[in-house]
Amino acid sequence: MRPGGRVHLIDSHHDAELPGHVQNRILNDGREFRIVKRFWQPTELTAAVAPLGWHLTAHVSPNSHILHAEARL
Repeated sequence: MRPGGRVHLIDSHHDAELPGHVQNRILNDGREFRIVKRFWQPTELTAAVAPLGWHLTAHVSPNSHILHAEARL
């Protein structure tokens, strides 16, 4: 990201972590995959990107289902 640039993140949110951050996903065609899924908490995500020089603000939607974050360099 160039200086002054920004990034927006919208992702699903959950208060509990998945064991090993692994989740099964089934596609419409019936195929099933194990994926890595990390449910970030706003403070954890902010702390994770701070060493990169990113200034991040993150919020959880009122219904607790969506995480929205914006980062600037």
